[in-house]
Parts: sequence; C-alpha cells; structure tokens
Amino acid sequence: MKEIDLSGVDAMRRPEARRRVGVVVDFLRIASPTDADRADHAAKLGLSVNQFSALVRAWRMHGSAAKLAGSGAHRGSSRRPSRLSVPAKAKDEAKRIIAAMGVDAPFVRIHEAVLARCVELKVSPPSRSTLWNMVMASRSQPHDGGEGIVVGTCAIRLPMLREGDIVMPMISLAVRTADGAVVAAALGNGQWSEFLACKATEAMPVRADMALLHAGQVDGVTAVLPSAARTELSRVVGRGIAGIKLLYQPSKAIKPARLLKTKDDQPLTEADMHDVVFAALSRHNESRRATAPIEIESAS
Repeated sequence: MKEIDLSGVDAMRRPEARRRVGVVVDFLRIASPTDADRADHAAKLGLSVNQFSALVRAWRMHGSAAKLAGSGAHRGSSRRPSRLSVPAKAKDEAKRIIAAMGVDAPFVRIHEAVLARCVELKVSPPSRSTLWNMVMASRSQPHDGGEGIVVGTCAIRLPMLREGDIVMPMISLAVRTADGAVVAAALGNGQWSEFLACKATEAMPVRADMALLHAGQVDGVTAVLPSAARTELSRVVGRGIAGIKLLYQPSKAIKPARLLKTKDDQPLTEADMHDVVFAALSRHNESRRATAPIEIESAS
C-alpha cells in the first residue's frame, strides 16, 4: 500500500488512522465481499458492520485518513460558558496592555499593569495562568523582536515512545528574533557548533544555550544559561509552533502518559514525531514567508 496521507490527523491518532485505512483498503481489495467479509473486517477494528460500512464510504468518497472516524482531527465540543469566566472588560484591557507594552515585555511587568488597571476599573482581573496564555498566544504571532538569533531547548507537548517509555521529547531551535521564523531545529540537543560558527560570521547577534555548545565557546556567539535561552525562546515563539505546543518548564509538566486521553490515542513513534514536528515547523515558517528550517544532526 502506498504511503498514507495523514494530513489533518491528530498526532496521537496517526497509528490508529493507519490501522483503519489498512483494514478498509484490505477490504476493498476483495472483488465481491460477502457479509461475512464485512463482519470480519469490522471486527478487526472493533466496529459494528454499519460503522465499518460508513468508514468504507468515507474512504471511497474522500480517500483521506482525516475523514475516517477516530482520526481525532476534531476533538471534543466547545466548553459551556463558566460563571467564573473573566469579565470581557478585563480581557479587553489585558489585550490592550499586552499590545501597548509589547509581547516581549517581561510577564511580571505585564501582570502588574493588568492587575493595577483592573483595580482602577473595579473588575475581576484575569488569573495569572489566563494572562500568561494570552501573552503566549500573542507571542505566537509574528512580531518584531529585533535582529538576532536565539538558540535554546524546550519540550514538545506530545507523548513519544522511546525504548519502552512514554516521554515528551526535547527539541532545540534556532529562531530569528525579528519574525519568529525557525532557522534550524534538532530533535534532542543536536550538534550545533558548526551551524552557530557559520551564523556568527553574518554580523547578526547570536545567543545560545551554553549546554548546546558541545565543543565549548564559539567565537561570535554569546553563551547563556539554559533557563535564559528558554525565556528568550518563549518571548519569540510563544506557546507553540503551528499547533504543536512547547513547554519551557518541562519539570512542571504532567506525565506524558496522561496526554493519552482516549482509547485511540497512542504515543508517537520517533519517526512519526519527526514528521509531525518538521511539518509543523515548515507551516510555521510559511506563515512568515520563510523557507523550511535546516535540520541539525542529533548529538550522539
């Protein structure tokens, strides 16, 4: 069977989507399928005959894995409004303050300004976590962070199977601060020294997580603490890249296995993680009219 197009399929549903497509395609190879054939193939997927028939029709009509039931492309339903929702006036003021101070302003300062303004207006302020999400969402949009490149490491909020354990993989990114485009990336730490040495000759400020400088100091590159590099990344990139959420404080994250919320969710293989992440990076850069990032070889 030719490679399946998994565009639009939730990352954690890729194995299940492949399995469903495989069973449907196998069924369609039968020249004159009987009711027994239909029941047998439905059972392989744990579906009723009617459900399986609907799956076959969807595949015949669209030929898209994302159209099959269980693809996870559209999860859940919208939440009901809560009585504890932030007042619209407070949210509007928070957005205005974020825009006025700039998304690169320290979060502590933004938080203080929003609290003070809400006291003046006599409205309940957004919680710290809500305001943080608002700031990070704004940072995810293209914005001018000045000339330069920041290189740092963060975690990807997706479960991956590695040597029998479910983990959240780390990714190291070189991001252009002027527009948030990802210049280069590596799953894991990566061998960054050669890339950084090349970038340092372009008369552009480069700041890099010192832990990524495996060969020691690189001329023209300012080495910073890992925490400082993560902070700078968060200011430039925000919550994530083209739908892939990033974690800048992995130690505070939930256990990776808890990301698997339904019976059809499965941890990604390392190959799937690579495909999902680099496809997202390419989409992210396209939105900034930038080319796809260079892939840095993983550190041994």
